Order: sequence, then C-alpha cells, then structure tokens
Amino acid sequence: MSPVRNLVAALNLPNLLSLVRLVLIPFFVMALAQGDFLIAFWIFAAAGITDALDGLIARRWNMQTPLGAFLDPLADKLLTTTAFITLALHLPNQRQAIPLILSILVISRDIIIVLVALVIHLAHGIRKFHPSAWGKINTFLQMATLCLVLLDNARVLQVQWIETLYLVTLASVVVSGLHYLYRTERWLQKEPAPKAE
Repeated sequence: MSPVRNLVAALNLPNLLSLVRLVLIPFFVMALAQGDFLIAFWIFAAAGITDALDGLIARRWNMQTPLGAFLDPLADKLLTTTAFITLALHLPNQRQAIPLILSILVISRDIIIVLVALVIHLAHGIRKFHPSAWGKINTFLQMATLCLVLLDNARVLQVQWIETLYLVTLASVVVSGLHYLYRTERWLQKEPAPKAE
C-alpha cells in the first residue's frame, strides 16, 4: 500500500478530530487578536470537546493508531502553548493577562518533557508514556486557568481569586515537572542499557 493510502487509512474519526483541533488553533488566535474573548472561549471549549471525544472513541471502538498517538498530544500541546503565549500578551479589550513567568514555565516544562521522551524513544524504542497523577492535576489546572482567564476577559465573570489560581498552577507545573524527571530517572536506573551493535 502506498504512503498516501496508508495515511488516508489512518485518518479515522479520532484522528480527524485531532486534526480539527489543530485547524481551530489559528481561529482561536485570530479571535484573541481581535479582542473577541467570548468567541475565543467557545473555540477553546470546542477544541476541548474534540480532545475528549477522540480519546473516548479511540478506546471504545479500538481505533487507536500510531498517527493518533502522534496527532493527539501534538494538538493538545500546540493549543495550550498557543493559549499561554497569546494570553500573556497585551491584547485588545484584555483586562486579565496570564503572568509571563507562568507561561514561560508551562512551555519550558513541555519542551523538557518532549525532549526527554524523544531521547528515551531513540534509546529504548518506547513510545507510550503514561501520565502521572501529578501530570493530570497539572493539566486540569492549566485548562482551568485558561478557561477562567478567557471568561474573565470576556466579562462573563470576574474571578476574584485568579492570582491564587496562578500560584497554584505555577506550583503544579514545577512539582509535576520535577516528578516527571524523578520518575524517568528511577525508570532508567531499572532499565537495562541497550546492547551495543
């Protein structure tokens, strides 16, 4: 089968939903650039729904593919990275900006994790990395922060305790990142070194 046919065959419903999430990113940025925070929130929410659906469908109907294992986290990381970068800027109609230090730490953590995962994949051939409880907590706090900042700027609600949320999210970024490195180091100690060719 040709590479093109392989690609088309791999584009099942979960993978198409991941592609939709990628396509939504520029529209999300355009809405933010124009100061339309409510529209940006609904685009972000739609992207979140596609994220939940693609995983659910892939597991429920056994539609997991190597392409999906690549596309799903790629779409997630690009969306959250874009949101943290853009919402740290001074945008039209913006009254609440994410602290730059939080955005830098979120992005730095993701870059480190991706690089470590790439090295482990190249050295040991491992592709699946199961998230820890700390990682799941951090993901939840990041999503909550982004949603509440969008709604605050859309004047839908005013979050009085947003500064506290920033601090809690920042702490979870640091703790989950350090835990990931610790867990990886412990795993590498137990994993036998690859044999020389």
